[in-house]
Amino acid sequence: LESEVDLAYQCALQSVADTDGLLELGHKTAALDVLVEQKEWARLWQMIDREQLPFSLCSKYAGIQAARITEDNGDFTLAVGTLKDRGAPPLGHNIAMYRKLVVAILSKNHTGSMNCNYQTLISDLRNILYHIADSSTFTQQDSFEYPNTEGFEPLLMATHYYNLYLTAMQHNLKDIALKIALTLIRYSGIIPIDKAFYLAGTAARDQGHHNLAFMILNRYIDLTEAIDEGTIKNIDNSDFADATNVPFPFDLPG
Repeated sequence: LESEVDLAYQCALQSVADTDGLLELGHKTAALDVLVEQKEWARLWQMIDREQLPFSLCSKYAGIQAARITEDNGDFTLAVGTLKDRGAPPLGHNIAMYRKLVVAILSKNHTGSMNCNYQTLISDLRNILYHIADSSTFTQQDSFEYPNTEGFEPLLMATHYYNLYLTAMQHNLKDIALKIALTLIRYSGIIPIDKAFYLAGTAARDQGHHNLAFMILNRYIDLTEAIDEGTIKNIDNSDFADATNVPFPFDLPG
């Protein structure tokens, strides 16, 4: 009976978002969950710091915050910064969160991709993913459990190559940037396929590879039309039929 009364009282406190009352009863996780539902992130981290909760719980709530921000298309700098500062949770069921976060960040439009803040964001994201891959919790099953671009390793590699691309462009190493941009096409679906072709095509044009640029930018134009039409049925893939790193057929960006 006592446990039933305690549970009922806990539920009542949760329903009115009384986090102090929950803490007094010792229900720390329930109090944190209330703050999550209210998206009171600053208060959540104040409570975690005050209660000196363990790293595993910190990383759990860092992952929850990143997932909520991604779902809301919110402040990705805050999401990545939280994972960087508070700890990134292990893979397992969190791989869906990491995939959505990476895809959302790599989907930033072309014009906004060369500012310093965005480059820092990509670099921080790459480092987070690398440390997960380098940790003892990362296994081959995590990497290859999902086919093609669905696993963790392609997320890491796409972010890694994009970080290298931005670094090369920053230092005016355009010949290297072209090679990296061509490699990024392999990761279409993680980076939007139209963005991948745009980066590769403009890099080829800037380096004077006019035939290559013409072919790639033609595909970019085809992709923009296909996105507008919602189908790839009118795309002629003959120019890329022998290119093993160019996906076809493929899903259009959402």
